[in-house]
Amino acid sequence: MAKNLGLNYLYRKIFKEKASLEANDFITNLSWSFLGGFITSVVMFAVNIYIGRVIGPNEFGKYNLVLTISQLLLIPIMFSFELSSVRAIAKSINENEKKSIITTAIVFIILNLAVFSLLAITFTSQISARFNLEISVIYIVLLMTIITGLKQLLDSFVRGLQVFIKQFIGRILELSVSLTVLAYLVISSDKLDYLSYIIVITTGGVALILFYLIVLKKYFSKFDLKIFKNLFSYSKIILLGSVLGTAFNSLDKIIIAKYLSMAQLGVYSAYYMASTNLVAQLIQIFINVFFPTVSKSVSKVLIDKIDRLSKIIILPGTILFSVLVFLILKLFGNKYEMNYYYVLSFGFLAVIQFIFSIYSFLIMAVSKQIYKKFLIVANIINGIHLVVYGLLIYFDKVSIQAIVSIFTLNTIINILFQRKILKNSSI
Repeated sequence: MAKNLGLNYLYRKIFKEKASLEANDFITNLSWSFLGGFITSVVMFAVNIYIGRVIGPNEFGKYNLVLTISQLLLIPIMFSFELSSVRAIAKSINENEKKSIITTAIVFIILNLAVFSLLAITFTSQISARFNLEISVIYIVLLMTIITGLKQLLDSFVRGLQVFIKQFIGRILELSVSLTVLAYLVISSDKLDYLSYIIVITTGGVALILFYLIVLKKYFSKFDLKIFKNLFSYSKIILLGSVLGTAFNSLDKIIIAKYLSMAQLGVYSAYYMASTNLVAQLIQIFINVFFPTVSKSVSKVLIDKIDRLSKIIILPGTILFSVLVFLILKLFGNKYEMNYYYVLSFGFLAVIQFIFSIYSFLIMAVSKQIYKKFLIVANIINGIHLVVYGLLIYFDKVSIQAIVSIFTLNTIINILFQRKILKNSSI
């Protein structure tokens, strides 16, 4: 494939050596992952901009608040099984074991979703009163959580099995269904709102879930308690990192919604989408292949290559993402404030978030012990982060500028420690 030749050429230029057979397999898988991820990301990114422009900052803020609550709820429901499953499937060389891993994980998550749904429905009134949420919003969050949870889990199985062509087909199907529903709503509705976009996202998600169930049906066997214990043991370690990561990716939006306004959350979300969310899509394309591959084995040579790559991309990456943020905000329209401090800050944050994520997955793949060590320090750093949030609220200094600055400093400190822990690891 032409794109394989391009990636092989890039590999030789960066690492000054010819790609090995294992690297070639990685490049081939990355090609399919990039193709599917690129097409869906670009199109859905354009849809995000269109929706944000049409519904305005206030409704865009509501959508992002629903999404944020859903992501928080997924932490205890998924229990990081979507990550431990990828690792377990990738490391397994036994077909029957792969079947047991997939079946055990999906049974556990479906039971979790069922219990959570039952509790949410039973205590809807109390939840509504306690958190000042409309009952309809609670059901919308519930729907988003169920569909997102199942989609993440099934996608992790496909990644672990490394059938990236199937994943490519699934993503194109999801995209096609989402665009069809969006076109119908645009034609049939007088006015779009945040609920319109949730309908678009969830219907596409359902289509992908059904497709993945067909792809994976031959891997459904029986629940295995021993495998559950192994998955649970590894997931406990990853869970703490997931809690911290999701919490800090969510608290900023909740604080802005509560102490500034829903419209300001819409503006913040537009910048966030143009930078950090955009780079998250790139990370997903890379990690999609990188994590199951490195889970098999991690070497000092690989760590050195990642170090070299991270240094190369900082300056050009910041410039590139700052320009992208500027252009994307222009596309959002005049309702969204153009602030050049935000442009540069979010551009730089996007690049270091990419580096941080790569190192995080690398540490996760090395061993439980190293990941535990990383989480201890990450806990301390994020604990200080929380204290600073508290100070901002106490002194009435909450602002988008302050929140972005705190996030940037947090990420830099974490990266410095990640590099140190990997350098000192005995691989």
